[in-house]
Amino acid sequence: MNLLFYELVQRKEYLEKLLAELSQELKNSPQGKLRVSNDRGNPRYYQIIESKDTHGRYITQKEMNLAYQLAQKDYMKKLHRKAVEELKDINEYLSKHKAEDLQKVFSDLNKYRKQLVSPLIMTEEMLVKQWEKEDYKSNPYCLDEKVYITKKGDYVRSKSEVLLADMYFELGIPYRYEAQICLKNGKKKYPDFTLLKVSTSEIIYHEHMGLLDNDEYRQANLVKLDEYRRSKIYPGKNLIITYEAEGCYLNIQEIQEMVKDIFFRHK
Repeated sequence: MNLLFYELVQRKEYLEKLLAELSQELKNSPQGKLRVSNDRGNPRYYQIIESKDTHGRYITQKEMNLAYQLAQKDYMKKLHRKAVEELKDINEYLSKHKAEDLQKVFSDLNKYRKQLVSPLIMTEEMLVKQWEKEDYKSNPYCLDEKVYITKKGDYVRSKSEVLLADMYFELGIPYRYEAQICLKNGKKKYPDFTLLKVSTSEIIYHEHMGLLDNDEYRQANLVKLDEYRRSKIYPGKNLIITYEAEGCYLNIQEIQEMVKDIFFRHK
């Protein structure tokens, strides 16, 4: 899915939610609309109910709440109209185009013609293969601690990381374990998982904090999160954070639902 298509789908969902909220608010608004006049630099407010009425009923100072409500109503009606127009345009575009249209130009070629063509837009399968072939530096720290093997064949440091790695493997989400990244301050870090969101070609990181009861461990991770933030790696945007502590254990089923929502909601 190209990024534009993804953003349009997000915008469509936002507009649909906005229109539903506006419709409900407008139902609860007072009758009529607001007329505003200028009396020697002082505003005067009138409520117009009848369509043929061009003057309206004067709103006194004691009724100013009505003026606020009518002004808000008029604003919401204009907003509703603009949102309807934009949603109509988006729906028209999405009805004519599919996320994979450009990718299918190559994928629909027969195998002999494909051998002669260098695709300018990669299919998702090609993107995954290319990403998985790329070399990367992994964390050299205490390699002897990597004693748990995953379904993909990686060795990780904890049973919780096995569960997380196997979850990504089973969901078909490409991942790298403890791959090196370089932050803006020049420091090199090794997030537990570096993930490829195939639908948008985005990179998302996942840090699992499994020892939050340990003061030194917790402090080090808080510092790391600050360093990530300064390099534009944010929770809720391109960083997933999971954690464990006494009485707070890893719930892989709930995490899987969260991951599905992040990676596949618009697919």
